[in-house]
Amino acid sequence: MTEETKEQHTPVPIEKLQQDLERSRVIREIEENKFSAATNKAYKQALNRNLRNNRKRARAASTPDYPERDYSRLDREQAIALARKKIEESPIAYAISQSLADNVVGQGLNLQMLTGDKEWDSQIEEAWDREKDKLDLRKVRRWDNLLRMWYSRKDIDGDVGLVLVDGGVNEDGTVNSYVQTIEAERIRKNQAGQDSGIEFDKFGVPKRYFVRKRNEITKEGQVIPNREPGIKIAAKNFIHYAHFPQERAERQRGVSKYLQVFNLLEDLDKVIENMVLKVENESFIGLKFNMEAAPDGSLFGKNIEQIKQAEDGKRRKHVRMVPGMNIRTDPGEDVDMLESKNPNSEWIPFVRFLLRKIGVNFGVPLELLFLDFKDTNFSGARGLLELTKKRFKIEQDSLCWVASRVFGWWLSRKIKVEGLKVPASIEGMQQKHIWNKSGWPYLDPLKEANAFGKLLELGVTTRGRIISETSDSDFETIARERAREQDILDEINPPAPAPDEPEEDLEDKEDEEETAND
Repeated sequence: MTEETKEQHTPVPIEKLQQDLERSRVIREIEENKFSAATNKAYKQALNRNLRNNRKRARAASTPDYPERDYSRLDREQAIALARKKIEESPIAYAISQSLADNVVGQGLNLQMLTGDKEWDSQIEEAWDREKDKLDLRKVRRWDNLLRMWYSRKDIDGDVGLVLVDGGVNEDGTVNSYVQTIEAERIRKNQAGQDSGIEFDKFGVPKRYFVRKRNEITKEGQVIPNREPGIKIAAKNFIHYAHFPQERAERQRGVSKYLQVFNLLEDLDKVIENMVLKVENESFIGLKFNMEAAPDGSLFGKNIEQIKQAEDGKRRKHVRMVPGMNIRTDPGEDVDMLESKNPNSEWIPFVRFLLRKIGVNFGVPLELLFLDFKDTNFSGARGLLELTKKRFKIEQDSLCWVASRVFGWWLSRKIKVEGLKVPASIEGMQQKHIWNKSGWPYLDPLKEANAFGKLLELGVTTRGRIISETSDSDFETIARERAREQDILDEINPPAPAPDEPEEDLEDKEDEEETAND
């Protein structure tokens, strides 16, 4: 074996490995602490810094010269990484994400055509029902799952991209239309730099988006960065679904909705973790003996009795307890059970206060986020739901805009490629539709049914509005289902024929006519 070979196979000293590991851990911890400490100030600092660095813009232009006037790409990607970590590790953050998706998306959005042409409306609704669950390019999610994913990614990452993909034409002449979901970190033009992944014209209208390929990962787990520039995608084939805090007019990319609660979630997790550890440390059954000491000072013998120093600094005698142990005491002696005093009566209200503070950021009270109604009554719960529904409906309208973009693109391809004929009477309005959104169930079915009945009597609402408030269906669907059910019942148990009317006695009829004439 040559000297060179020996040198290549010389084992690395364990001390050096430990030093390298410790150095890596310290560096990682320093970086994490830096980001954690700056999270609550990052938004304001980035805003002020980038505003100072901005160059003057022409009055006619609405696009900032600097790509991210108030949030850099690096800051945004760090926020994405932290938000994803919180969702994966924090049960509180995960519960918030699921609760928001449950209330906003629910079971999905159901299409209802409103062109006025019944045949066309029925034809499009049936075609959409057949094909909506095949839209996912990866073929792993149904339509309702896609909506849920888009909404969650918008909240967690700040934004998400949807690429409308032409899947070609089948042998029977039908078209394949797909939607490819692009996560936030892939919407970039170059690997380095501060580009937002969007190219605008001089008026601030998006012209094209850029999507970069994912980094490759070898079998050994090594990440090979992709250095190729992003693929250009025309704006008409790309949907940018983003969370824009404070509704900034010139903001280009969305920001994670969890940005303002990172520190609060961290504090809450620590509070709960520390209390759990404290309770675990105190999870024992202890007996306190009030009795006279034996002459030799031992209770049950030297092998069993132990002397330990308690938390208050006093030294006390302890007796190990075993299953089946019986304690016999003399008159005047007593044995008390020692119980843990944690968590105390003030700890739960404090945790609820932190949860409420977190929920304020999402516009949702504690009761709806975690289904905890123990401190309110029916009227209070009803009031909370009505106020929170305003926030949910705004989010639902935003999601409906995305769904309408997808539906409009799908239907236009059906018309242009498949040759679907549009009736002349609805030319120009062939896409008119609404989405039936998920509603919220009754809190008290009897009370609310009576209230809705009274509103119907007064003529200030409709059956359709009531159905949209309490379910994800619509009046026409329910009416058709009721009619179909009635047809089935009539087929199984036909209604009894009406009884024949008895023939009138002619003499009695003549007498009645004479009496009337008199």
